[in-house]
Amino acid sequence: KVARSIGAEVIGDLSDMAIVRSVTLPTLEPKADAVRIACIGDKFSLGMRQNLVSPFSVLQDKLGEDYDVRIYTAAYAKTIPSHDNYVFKCIPDHLEAMKQFSPDCILVSFGNGDNTRGEAAKWDSGLAEEFSQGYREILCEMKKISKRVIAITPFKRIEDDDTRTIMIAKEGGMADRIRKIARELGVETVEMTQPTTEDHSLLIAEKTGFQYLSPKGNEFLANALTSLIKK
Repeated sequence: KVARSIGAEVIGDLSDMAIVRSVTLPTLEPKADAVRIACIGDKFSLGMRQNLVSPFSVLQDKLGEDYDVRIYTAAYAKTIPSHDNYVFKCIPDHLEAMKQFSPDCILVSFGNGDNTRGEAAKWDSGLAEEFSQGYREILCEMKKISKRVIAITPFKRIEDDDTRTIMIAKEGGMADRIRKIARELGVETVEMTQPTTEDHSLLIAEKTGFQYLSPKGNEFLANALTSLIKK
């Protein structure tokens, strides 16, 4: 299924989400020779949720018609290789579509979709190493597709006492491991763990327990990415 939201084309499993157009931002049609930007991740990290605009759609608006932003996603894609929804198991067709798109830059946003209480409980008993293995494999594969890859650290949930918060933000947690792997592979990073730790208004907490970036968070991430991409 394909949808276009504020100019960002979405390729992937949209069965449980609605991609919405913003009433305040124009829908852009990129130029034919636009710089090609691909975004890959799970729906939580990508901010794909009914009635919420993804930060990567906001990114298209900020970059303008000289850039073509496309989002490649499966709703529950995981970075854990043993999981049934490990990214290379659940979205092979979308990865092939990304290769055909031939992106000039790939934005990688994973982590929040892995962050369940059940998985957090296993973090210190082997899951941390498996996460590192899976994330490294993702970045290595993305580097084969594009000369430029940017990794985005996951946001820290609002509840400070939540085990899932610890899984992301503690020493040796997801964010630390992502930063380390990115440095080793020569991949640029955009930091979202520390900003969301310091400013909870960057997040929206739903009654269901799901959390996403707020409109303010979308602007923050889109601005950070725009500055880095255009550097």
